[in-house]
Amino acid sequence: MLLPSLSWHRSSAVGKSATPQNSATKQAAQPDDIPKSIAESVSGTLQFAEGNSLGLAEAMPEDKYPSVGKFDRVRSFEEQVKHVACAQFAFFNEFEGEKRPEDCEKGGHDPAKTKAELINYLNDSFDYSNRVLATLTPCCGGSQRKRGVADEMEGC
Repeated sequence: MLLPSLSWHRSSAVGKSATPQNSATKQAAQPDDIPKSIAESVSGTLQFAEGNSLGLAEAMPEDKYPSVGKFDRVRSFEEQVKHVACAQFAFFNEFEGEKRPEDCEKGGHDPAKTKAELINYLNDSFDYSNRVLATLTPCCGGSQRKRGVADEMEGC
């Protein structure tokens, strides 16, 4: 089965460049182009992942959610959506110094099954990711947050 086209999905961060990316002709990054924080460095990739993940989840017909891809040791579409959502929570829990959700390999704790529930779970995971990302500072300061992996990454 071919996956639906993503040309219409919600993120503008996705798309092909009008010019080829050739390192011989590409100009060196300007000081304004270099990310100044973890948040700036991660935000573009997060927007790209969010747009692609939600675009695919929204494009897949509802009747294909429960059963697409039932193969040995391969996730179904439903299982893959749950895995991506749980992985988002796990990754950004690390920044907050929180415990990772259990069983992300199997989709995590959320009981979502229908297309609407799965899209909601996926949306919630990206909303959480964006909220955490917005709080990151060079030393991830803030007395209300536990010391997490980002503090160690920045040498704080």
